[in-house]
Amino acid sequence: MGVSTWVKENIMAVFFAGPLIIIVLLIVLLSAALFVVPQQQAYIIERFGKFLKVQFAGIHIRIPFVDRIAMKTEHACQPA
Repeated sequence: MGVSTWVKENIMAVFFAGPLIIIVLLIVLLSAALFVVPQQQAYIIERFGKFLKVQFAGIHIRIPFVDRIAMKTEHACQPA
């Protein structure tokens, strides 16, 4: 009775730990992929060290570990 119960508990622990680890990894990757550009700023994005695009204010997605924010620039409002 003791060994059978121990095996069942360990099998259940493995079945719960696997999906939990995957969920945590997905949350970490998603948080690394999302970024917010504040108003009156623009971010210059590089992919593998080469210019890719300019992102203006708002919520954006980038590829973690591939794209990087190379520079943050300020945009001043000019009166008309």
